[in-house]
Amino acid sequence: MLLLTLPIVLLFMVLAGLSAQRRTNDQWRALERMSNHFLDVVEGLTTLRVFGRAHAQRRAVQSVTHEYRRTTMTVLRVSFLSSFVLELFASLSVAIVAVQVGLRLIGGSIELEAALIVLLLAPEAFQPLRTLGASYHAAAEGRSATGKILDILDEPAPPLGTRITPSAVEFVAVQDVTVRRADASIATCAPTSFGLRRSEVVALVGPSGCGKSTLLSVMLGFLEPFAGTVRMDGVSVAEADRQSWLGHIAWMPQRPTLVAGTVAGNVRLGAPDATDTEVAAALAKAACEGLDPRRRIAQNGADLSAGERQRIALARCFLRTERGADLLLLDEPTAHLDAPTEQRTRSLRYANSVSAASC
Repeated sequence: MLLLTLPIVLLFMVLAGLSAQRRTNDQWRALERMSNHFLDVVEGLTTLRVFGRAHAQRRAVQSVTHEYRRTTMTVLRVSFLSSFVLELFASLSVAIVAVQVGLRLIGGSIELEAALIVLLLAPEAFQPLRTLGASYHAAAEGRSATGKILDILDEPAPPLGTRITPSAVEFVAVQDVTVRRADASIATCAPTSFGLRRSEVVALVGPSGCGKSTLLSVMLGFLEPFAGTVRMDGVSVAEADRQSWLGHIAWMPQRPTLVAGTVAGNVRLGAPDATDTEVAAALAKAACEGLDPRRRIAQNGADLSAGERQRIALARCFLRTERGADLLLLDEPTAHLDAPTEQRTRSLRYANSVSAASC
């Protein structure tokens, strides 16, 4: 009887597991939509209130919340159904075994000790399946929650170079660099060539979306170009050791990241052993004399203005150049600065760096 019922239970568990995985994926997608929508509403609450649309978002939040509740209940129904069927088959199997044992006891074809042992062990045959079922549903949630991360980790890593760049870079050459989208039909960065020497400043100017930030990503080694190459004193980014290449670069992206902590701690991210004097000098270069280095800030500088966040990121880059970074890459460094501060920042000279590429 156990040999007959166990395969049936396994077959049902496989079918229920596939259904549970699909519904768990739907649940996590609904949770993602709800979380993103709620975050967008909270971040834009001031704008919504200004335009009188804050209460209108209540229905939208209720809608995504209802969708998440529906998908969650669907997952619970499948989980309870699989547990119910497993227990039903287990109980029926044990009951049939008990009937067979009772009939054999009456007929005298089995001893009492053997009959008791069979009755005690029969339920244990289903215990591994019970454990498997409980573990599977927990694992299904884990797979859904980490699915995107696992997909990224499963992607083949690009080949890493091994060449060590020179200790002091004198010249950076960008030769016919072109970047295309995955379908290789649209160029996000047209063929671009220029050279950078020590203390030279080059500005990349163009309309929004023409590929300025993309080109900086290629120079950083974060993005592989469709054609062309970037070289430091003859060493290509494709051939260079990643840590050796990045060790020469100070970079400020369009949206700089600040961590929860002090202003000085954020400036020191590029040089953890920098002294207080060096941090103060970097802040002064970035027109941040009014910011106390000991001031504590929230994650991503939520309690700072956009200009203050920008200037702290600039100070971080200036400290990196003082500590030996040869190439300074700035992506829209004065986007949130007032006119006097912008003019002051533009007038700086980066004597210790090969170049400052800004866009």
